[in-house]
Amino acid sequence: MPQNMKAGIWRKVVIAVHNNLPPEQQEWDNYLEVLVRTLNSDSNGTRVLTITDGGAPNAGQRSQLFQQVRGKYSGTVLGSVVSDSILVRTVVTAFALVNPGSRAFSPRDFDTSLHYLGITSLEEKSQILQYLRSLAEKIPNIRTIHQLAIR
Repeated sequence: MPQNMKAGIWRKVVIAVHNNLPPEQQEWDNYLEVLVRTLNSDSNGTRVLTITDGGAPNAGQRSQLFQQVRGKYSGTVLGSVVSDSILVRTVVTAFALVNPGSRAFSPRDFDTSLHYLGITSLEEKSQILQYLRSLAEKIPNIRTIHQLAIR
């Protein structure tokens, strides 16, 4: 069965890669499990990076996220969402109500999104880009990942 979203972790960065469709519930549940497990191990050091062609969680899935994290962790979790989609940017604004550390970036600003998360060395940026591409291999018709470049 083709996937719409793949989640994983690279160091303390929770990563999600989406195509242009909302995640299936099982995909979202997997993402939440990765996020909560990482937050439970170190909520102050956790960061989130999402690359999406426009796919975003539906209202019920966003509610699940808010229920899982609201008021349970100290500090602000930095989150970068990379997409050209206006819908996605709207969802990021909603997430920012719960987590003011969330920011949206266009694919051409991918390098800036990594700097925002504290990923500044060329070696780290290369590693995370390679990891993102490995996740994206499992998602059909994904295009944003091919627009990403590091400097």
